[in-house]
Amino acid sequence: MAESSVAGTANQESRSSLPGDGALLDLRVVALGGGTGLPTVLRGLRAGLFESHPWDLERDQTRLTAIATVADDGGSSGKLRATYHLPSPGDIRNCLLRWPRRSMLSDVFAFRFAGGSEVAGHSLGNLILTALTELEGDFSKAVARVGRLLSIRGLVLPATGQNVALHAELSDGTVIEGESRIATARSPIRKVRLSPPRRWRCPRRSRRSSGPPDRPRAGQPLLEPYRRAAAARDRRGHHRSRARVVHS
Repeated sequence: MAESSVAGTANQESRSSLPGDGALLDLRVVALGGGTGLPTVLRGLRAGLFESHPWDLERDQTRLTAIATVADDGGSSGKLRATYHLPSPGDIRNCLLRWPRRSMLSDVFAFRFAGGSEVAGHSLGNLILTALTELEGDFSKAVARVGRLLSIRGLVLPATGQNVALHAELSDGTVIEGESRIATARSPIRKVRLSPPRRWRCPRRSRRSSGPPDRPRAGQPLLEPYRRAAAARDRRGHHRSRARVVHS
Protein backbone atom coordinates (compact mmCIF):
# COMPACT_ATOMS: atom_id res chain seq x y z
CA MET A 1 0.00 0.00 0.00
CA ALA A 2 1.36 3.37 -1.00
CA GLU A 3 2.06 5.81 1.79
CA SER A 4 -0.39 8.67 2.20
CA SER A 5 -0.23 11.82 4.30
CA VAL A 6 -3.19 13.48 5.94
CA ALA A 7 -3.27 17.00 7.33
CA GLY A 8 -6.26 18.25 9.28
CA THR A 9 -7.23 21.45 11.07
CA ALA A 10 -10.04 22.36 13.42
CA ASN A 11 -10.29 25.49 15.50
CA GLN A 12 -10.11 25.16 19.25
CA GLU A 13 -13.58 26.56 19.79
CA SER A 14 -15.18 23.86 17.65
CA ARG A 15 -13.37 21.12 19.57
CA SER A 16 -14.54 22.35 22.94
CA SER A 17 -18.07 23.54 22.15
CA LEU A 18 -19.37 20.70 19.98
CA PRO A 19 -19.97 17.39 21.69
CA GLY A 20 -19.30 13.98 20.15
CA ASP A 21 -19.56 13.80 16.37
CA GLY A 22 -20.42 17.49 16.23
CA ALA A 23 -16.77 18.29 16.88
CA LEU A 24 -16.02 17.05 13.36
CA LEU A 25 -18.19 19.66 11.66
CA ASP A 26 -15.39 22.23 11.52
CA LEU A 27 -12.64 19.76 10.59
CA ARG A 28 -10.82 20.29 7.28
CA VAL A 29 -8.71 17.42 5.94
CA VAL A 30 -6.23 17.26 3.06
CA ALA A 31 -4.92 13.82 2.06
CA LEU A 32 -1.92 13.38 -0.26
CA GLY A 33 -0.76 10.18 -1.91
CA GLY A 34 -1.68 7.65 -4.53
CA GLY A 35 -1.77 3.94 -5.26
CA THR A 36 -4.13 1.95 -3.06
CA GLY A 37 -3.27 3.85 0.13
CA LEU A 38 -4.95 7.19 -0.63
CA PRO A 39 -8.32 5.76 -1.79
CA THR A 40 -8.46 3.58 1.33
CA VAL A 41 -7.80 6.58 3.58
CA LEU A 42 -10.45 8.59 1.73
CA ARG A 43 -13.08 5.92 2.23
CA GLY A 44 -12.51 5.99 5.99
CA LEU A 45 -12.44 9.78 6.14
CA ARG A 46 -15.63 10.04 4.12
CA ALA A 47 -17.44 7.81 6.59
CA GLY A 48 -16.15 9.76 9.58
CA LEU A 49 -16.75 13.25 8.19
CA PHE A 50 -20.01 12.98 6.29
CA GLU A 51 -22.14 9.99 7.23
CA SER A 52 -23.12 11.21 10.70
CA HIS A 53 -25.02 14.30 9.50
CA PRO A 54 -27.01 15.51 6.45
CA TRP A 55 -24.93 16.69 3.51
CA ASP A 56 -24.54 20.47 3.25
CA LEU A 57 -22.97 21.53 -0.07
CA GLU A 58 -21.80 24.95 1.11
CA ARG A 59 -20.29 23.65 4.35
CA ASP A 60 -19.08 20.18 3.39
CA GLN A 61 -17.74 20.34 -0.19
CA THR A 62 -14.32 21.64 0.85
CA ARG A 63 -13.98 19.70 4.11
CA LEU A 64 -12.14 16.79 2.48
CA THR A 65 -9.59 17.29 -0.30
CA ALA A 66 -7.49 14.61 -1.98
CA ILE A 67 -4.29 15.47 -3.84
CA ALA A 68 -3.28 12.49 -5.96
CA THR A 69 -0.07 11.65 -7.78
CA VAL A 70 -0.19 11.65 -11.59
CA ALA A 71 3.20 10.08 -12.41
CA ASP A 72 2.10 6.45 -12.88
CA ASP A 73 3.18 5.08 -16.26
CA GLY A 74 2.06 1.46 -16.01
CA GLY A 75 -1.02 -0.45 -17.18
CA SER A 76 -3.96 1.40 -18.69
CA SER A 77 -2.68 4.79 -17.52
CA GLY A 78 0.71 4.21 -19.14
CA LYS A 79 -0.81 3.31 -22.51
CA LEU A 80 -3.06 6.36 -22.51
CA ARG A 81 -0.22 8.65 -21.45
CA ALA A 82 2.02 7.36 -24.25
CA THR A 83 -0.67 8.13 -26.83
CA TYR A 84 -2.33 11.29 -25.51
CA HIS A 85 0.47 12.86 -23.42
CA LEU A 86 -1.60 13.60 -20.35
CA PRO A 87 -1.09 13.11 -16.57
CA SER A 88 -1.85 9.65 -15.26
CA PRO A 89 -5.63 9.22 -14.81
CA GLY A 90 -5.53 5.98 -12.79
CA ASP A 91 -4.88 7.23 -9.25
CA ILE A 92 -7.26 10.14 -9.80
CA ARG A 93 -9.98 7.74 -10.94
CA ASN A 94 -9.50 5.55 -7.87
CA CYS A 95 -9.92 8.57 -5.59
CA LEU A 96 -13.02 9.79 -7.42
CA LEU A 97 -14.64 6.38 -7.01
CA ARG A 98 -14.20 6.32 -3.23
CA TRP A 99 -16.86 8.89 -2.36
CA PRO A 100 -19.51 9.32 -5.09
CA ARG A 101 -23.19 9.70 -4.23
CA ARG A 102 -24.28 8.12 -7.53
CA SER A 103 -23.41 4.43 -7.24
CA MET A 104 -24.70 3.56 -10.72
CA LEU A 105 -22.27 5.97 -12.40
CA SER A 106 -19.43 4.82 -10.16
CA ASP A 107 -19.95 1.26 -11.42
CA VAL A 108 -19.67 2.55 -14.99
CA PHE A 109 -16.46 4.45 -14.24
CA ALA A 110 -14.96 1.40 -12.52
CA PHE A 111 -15.71 -0.95 -15.44
CA ARG A 112 -12.61 -2.52 -17.01
CA PHE A 113 -12.62 -4.03 -20.50
CA ALA A 114 -11.57 -7.65 -20.95
CA GLY A 115 -10.82 -9.77 -24.03
CA GLY A 116 -8.28 -9.20 -26.75
CA SER A 117 -9.47 -5.92 -28.28
CA GLU A 118 -7.57 -2.62 -28.37
CA VAL A 119 -9.41 -1.43 -25.27
CA ALA A 120 -8.70 -4.61 -23.29
CA GLY A 121 -7.25 -3.77 -19.88
CA HIS A 122 -8.47 -0.19 -19.96
CA SER A 123 -10.75 1.20 -17.28
CA LEU A 124 -13.72 3.10 -18.69
CA GLY A 125 -13.04 5.79 -16.09
CA ASN A 126 -9.54 6.28 -17.50
CA LEU A 127 -10.95 6.55 -21.03
CA ILE A 128 -13.56 9.10 -19.92
CA LEU A 129 -10.93 11.21 -18.14
CA THR A 130 -8.79 11.09 -21.29
CA ALA A 131 -11.74 12.08 -23.50
CA LEU A 132 -12.68 14.96 -21.20
CA THR A 133 -9.06 16.15 -21.13
CA GLU A 134 -9.18 16.35 -24.94
CA LEU A 135 -12.51 18.19 -24.82
CA GLU A 136 -11.56 20.60 -22.03
CA GLY A 137 -7.96 21.03 -23.10
CA ASP A 138 -7.02 20.76 -19.42
CA PHE A 139 -6.61 17.67 -17.22
CA SER A 140 -7.59 19.49 -14.02
CA LYS A 141 -10.85 20.66 -15.60
CA ALA A 142 -11.55 17.10 -16.73
CA VAL A 143 -11.09 15.84 -13.15
CA ALA A 144 -13.43 18.53 -11.81
CA ARG A 145 -16.03 17.63 -14.43
CA VAL A 146 -15.97 13.96 -13.47
CA GLY A 147 -16.30 14.97 -9.83
CA ARG A 148 -19.49 16.83 -10.70
CA LEU A 149 -20.82 13.89 -12.72
CA LEU A 150 -20.29 11.57 -9.76
CA SER A 151 -21.51 14.16 -7.22
CA ILE A 152 -18.54 13.37 -4.99
CA ARG A 153 -18.41 14.62 -1.42
CA GLY A 154 -15.19 16.58 -1.36
CA LEU A 155 -12.54 17.64 -3.86
CA VAL A 156 -10.05 15.57 -5.86
CA LEU A 157 -7.06 17.45 -7.29
CA PRO A 158 -4.14 16.18 -9.38
CA ALA A 159 -0.73 16.99 -7.91
CA THR A 160 -0.08 18.72 -11.23
CA GLY A 161 -2.03 19.20 -14.43
CA GLN A 162 1.11 18.70 -16.51
CA ASN A 163 2.39 15.57 -18.25
CA VAL A 164 5.31 14.69 -15.97
CA ALA A 165 7.56 11.67 -15.54
CA LEU A 166 9.23 10.40 -12.38
CA HIS A 167 13.02 9.90 -12.42
CA ALA A 168 15.08 8.15 -9.76
CA GLU A 169 18.84 8.21 -9.29
CA LEU A 170 20.08 5.02 -7.65
CA SER A 171 23.01 4.65 -5.30
CA ASP A 172 25.14 3.19 -8.11
CA GLY A 173 24.55 6.28 -10.30
CA THR A 174 21.95 4.69 -12.56
CA VAL A 175 19.01 6.93 -13.50
CA ILE A 176 15.65 5.24 -14.08
CA GLU A 177 12.66 6.90 -15.73
CA GLY A 178 9.12 5.85 -14.99
CA GLU A 179 7.28 4.95 -11.79
CA SER A 180 6.69 1.36 -12.92
CA ARG A 181 10.42 0.79 -13.51
CA ILE A 182 11.46 2.53 -10.29
CA ALA A 183 9.29 0.11 -8.32
CA THR A 184 11.45 -2.79 -9.55
CA ALA A 185 14.83 -1.13 -8.91
CA ARG A 186 17.24 -3.35 -6.94
CA SER A 187 19.63 -0.63 -5.77
CA PRO A 188 18.76 1.93 -3.07
CA ILE A 189 17.27 5.18 -4.36
CA ARG A 190 19.46 8.26 -3.80
CA LYS A 191 17.03 10.94 -5.00
CA VAL A 192 13.85 11.39 -7.00
CA ARG A 193 12.79 14.19 -9.34
CA LEU A 194 10.06 15.10 -11.81
CA SER A 195 10.69 15.75 -15.49
CA PRO A 196 10.49 18.14 -17.25
CA PRO A 197 11.95 20.29 -14.44
CA ARG A 198 10.03 23.34 -13.16
CA ARG A 199 7.31 22.87 -15.75
CA TRP A 200 4.74 21.38 -13.40
CA ARG A 201 2.07 23.69 -12.04
CA CYS A 202 -0.58 23.27 -9.40
CA PRO A 203 -4.25 23.17 -10.42
CA ARG A 204 -5.93 26.58 -10.37
CA ARG A 205 -8.33 25.52 -7.59
CA SER A 206 -5.40 25.00 -5.22
CA ARG A 207 -3.48 28.20 -6.03
CA ARG A 208 -3.41 31.37 -3.98
CA SER A 209 -2.57 34.79 -5.41
CA SER A 210 -1.37 35.92 -2.01
CA GLY A 211 -1.11 34.63 1.51
CA PRO A 212 1.29 33.30 4.11
CA PRO A 213 4.51 31.65 2.87
CA ASP A 214 3.20 28.17 3.69
CA ARG A 215 0.39 28.43 1.11
CA PRO A 216 0.83 27.77 -2.65
CA ARG A 217 1.11 30.92 -4.71
CA ALA A 218 0.18 31.28 -8.37
CA GLY A 219 2.58 29.38 -10.61
CA GLN A 220 4.25 27.46 -7.80
CA PRO A 221 4.34 23.67 -7.95
CA LEU A 222 1.68 22.32 -5.61
CA LEU A 223 4.12 20.33 -3.52
CA GLU A 224 6.76 23.08 -3.27
CA PRO A 225 5.30 24.55 -0.04
CA TYR A 226 5.39 21.10 1.57
CA ARG A 227 9.02 20.64 0.55
CA ARG A 228 9.97 24.02 2.01
CA ALA A 229 7.98 23.33 5.15
CA ALA A 230 9.79 20.04 5.63
CA ALA A 231 13.17 21.74 5.16
CA ALA A 232 12.22 24.46 7.67
CA ARG A 233 11.09 21.81 10.15
CA ASP A 234 14.44 20.06 9.89
CA ARG A 235 16.27 23.33 10.55
CA ARG A 236 14.11 24.61 13.40
CA GLY A 237 12.85 21.36 14.87
CA HIS A 238 9.20 22.35 14.82
CA HIS A 239 6.24 23.10 12.51
CA ARG A 240 4.66 26.52 12.11
CA SER A 241 1.36 24.95 11.13
CA ARG A 242 -1.03 23.85 13.88
CA ALA A 243 -2.44 21.13 11.63
CA ARG A 244 -1.78 17.54 12.60
CA VAL A 245 0.01 15.44 9.95
CA VAL A 246 -0.59 11.68 9.89
CA HIS A 247 1.32 9.17 7.72
CA SER A 248 -0.33 5.89 6.83
